[in-house]
Amino acid sequence: MKSLDLIKASIKDKIPDEDKEHRKKVELRSLHHRLQNEEVRLNNTVGENTYLKVEIDIMRKEIIFAKNSIEIMEGQIKGLRSHATDANKKSNVLSKKTSEHNNWILSLKAKSEQGKE
Repeated sequence: MKSLDLIKASIKDKIPDEDKEHRKKVELRSLHHRLQNEEVRLNNTVGENTYLKVEIDIMRKEIIFAKNSIEIMEGQIKGLRSHATDANKKSNVLSKKTSEHNNWILSLKAKSEQGKE
């Protein structure tokens, strides 16, 4: 009888408990859902990273374009600055000549008036 009870107990230990099995299945489903949620989050993160990489590339190209434009404008400004400096020098020279001519004309007018008197 004892050996029969031992055999029954041994068999009972080997047969899985339904409640334990149910809990394991629930836990397995829960882990499966968590895994799916993490996969979705990973895919979203990968997609966002890809989008941000494209945006960064666009910004880099814009920065390069802006730097090139600035260099071109600086060159144009230097050219305009030298042109303006030359124009100012010519203007000063011509202004002096005009002033000298006006003084000469005034002196001729004064002599002419003295000659009339």
